[in-house]
Amino acid sequence: MAVSEQQIASPYGRRLKGLTIGVVAVAVLYTGAWFYGAGKVRTLLEERFADESGPVVVACPNLDLRGFPFRIGVFCDSVRIDDSGSGTSLTLGALRSAAQVYRPGHAVVEVDGPAQLRVSPGLIVSADWDLMQASGVAGTDGLDRGSLAHDGLHGGIAGGLSGNRARFEARHGEAHLRRNAKALDAAVSFDDLLFRIGDEALPTVDAEADLTVADAAGWLAGRMPRDIASAALRGDLRRLSLDLGDGVAATLSGTFAFDANGLLSGSFELDMRDIAAWRSVAAKVFPQERDLVDNIADTVTALSGDGRNAGVNLTVTEGTIYMGVIPLGVLPPL
Repeated sequence: MAVSEQQIASPYGRRLKGLTIGVVAVAVLYTGAWFYGAGKVRTLLEERFADESGPVVVACPNLDLRGFPFRIGVFCDSVRIDDSGSGTSLTLGALRSAAQVYRPGHAVVEVDGPAQLRVSPGLIVSADWDLMQASGVAGTDGLDRGSLAHDGLHGGIAGGLSGNRARFEARHGEAHLRRNAKALDAAVSFDDLLFRIGDEALPTVDAEADLTVADAAGWLAGRMPRDIASAALRGDLRRLSLDLGDGVAATLSGTFAFDANGLLSGSFELDMRDIAAWRSVAAKVFPQERDLVDNIADTVTALSGDGRNAGVNLTVTEGTIYMGVIPLGVLPPL
């Protein structure tokens, strides 16, 4: 009886042994492939970061790749980007990223603050946050779509030609970009966004923008024009909304186009709730454009049915704002 059981068990034992050897071999090959691939990626990144010959230089101190066995991610103690062509530099805190091995083109990134953006001539934007995460899906020609979300954002703006100083904060915010054929779709939102200009605090606002920029899909692949102001941008503004609460809100939509001089032209629909409140806010935000603010507010009030709320059509031609044939004022170039 013992001989019969041994004869029966022997084929199963051989199969189990073969399966074990196969699993171990696959695990060894996979481990080798992961570390080999991670090493190649690390070498490519180190070579890219060490190259200071181009106009854009990126630094990522203490670069490391982690995530074995099922993920692969880039980790840095900090990030610095210098663009000598535009005179812009950006510094960030620690960076952590992760992508599934079976889907390396879809990555999730988390960045620590503080951050500082310097733009010539002397404009400095500083920021910090409680949480900032980004995700992106890349194809063979760069990024196809990307998203950014942040909580507890706060910071300041200082310097520039005007020398103005401002503080800002937002409870939550999101930004989403995606290619749409040759165009670029963009959506941005802020919850409880607050600006302080000098000692003046503006009302807290919920803000949303949804637009399409024509022929801008290449921006996600790194082909952004050096000078946005002269790029002759055009597209559709589906919605720009500002909501101060208590029924004070404004919505703008329409088509837009900037010429090579950065002057705006387009046709827009403006819906404004509580015109007097918006006059007061706009006068604080744009004190140097008080005449323009008053002209628009007075004309909109005259066209409203109740002196409080109105929906009007605006036309902008090379920076000049018209309501019908009535010129209201001139916008500065982009």
